[in-house]
Amino acid sequence: MFRTDTGNFNRFLTSLGLLMLLGALLVPYFYFGDTNTLQIPAQKLKSLTPVAQEALEARQRRNHDLENWILGLSVLLALGGIAALLFGGRRLRSAQKKEDAAIDRKAKRDDVEIQQMSQSEVEEKREEQARESVQEEDRRPGEETPPPPRTGTTRRVPSPDPEGSAARLRDSRRAIERIEEAVRDALKSSEFDSYEFLYEVKTVSGRQQVRMDGLFRAKKPGRADVILELKVMRQSRMIRVRLRNFADAVLALITRYGQMVPRQATGWLVIVVPEEAEPIALEDRRRLEDQANDSLVTVAKATVSEEREIPQLASKFVELFESQAK
Repeated sequence: MFRTDTGNFNRFLTSLGLLMLLGALLVPYFYFGDTNTLQIPAQKLKSLTPVAQEALEARQRRNHDLENWILGLSVLLALGGIAALLFGGRRLRSAQKKEDAAIDRKAKRDDVEIQQMSQSEVEEKREEQARESVQEEDRRPGEETPPPPRTGTTRRVPSPDPEGSAARLRDSRRAIERIEEAVRDALKSSEFDSYEFLYEVKTVSGRQQVRMDGLFRAKKPGRADVILELKVMRQSRMIRVRLRNFADAVLALITRYGQMVPRQATGWLVIVVPEEAEPIALEDRRRLEDQANDSLVTVAKATVSEEREIPQLASKFVELFESQAK
């Protein structure tokens, strides 16, 4: 059955215009198809009584006069239908252009929202992490950043060892680069049923961007993407000290990613201990993971691994995320 679409004003106008045009055709068709006009020869009409003759003639005149009204109504319905179609169609076309433009913008944003990080951005990220690592190593256990001295007083600050710090910075930088490349190769060579792995990418929206060590992009709608945050730590003490900061960084990444991309996301914090560093007992690593997971609540998960275990990260991801997505 033909019904007007009142859910949208523009479509309602076009539907109303079609109904009016249909009425302009059907009303005269059904009326003139059967006007109830009595057909009688003039000779027989004259043979009737004056009263009957007058009654028939009056009825004929009424039907004749009504025909003009029916024709006028049909013309008004046709004109109104054409006007409604033109006005509604014009508005509908304008609205459709806006909808198409919005769809195109969304499609374009989906195409460019995930971009590969440039080599300079990768180097900048590695340099920043190496400097933070060296600064943390230079700090004594339990030492906090001292407050600034009061006005008029002096404080002796231990002079750092420039050569030692520079050497540690180079070593840390090389370890970070080596481990990041190993993690990239291990994960890119693995096949995931529910995710597409992208390494060293960023989301861009205007001047805002979110840089990620890696992104597991869900293949099916409704599933959350997984943001990889990779950290290289050469001392177990450094992991314990900075664990809360790492967790906060992962949570901030997830929040910013959700604000820029119309998709849900979770996080995977991976902390790798280089091969030249002192190994961490498996029991201690599990305790560190539990501590990190407590800080990450249910929004993300953490893994503490040694460099030699990097090839096992793919199976670890499957255990933590892939198996739950099925």
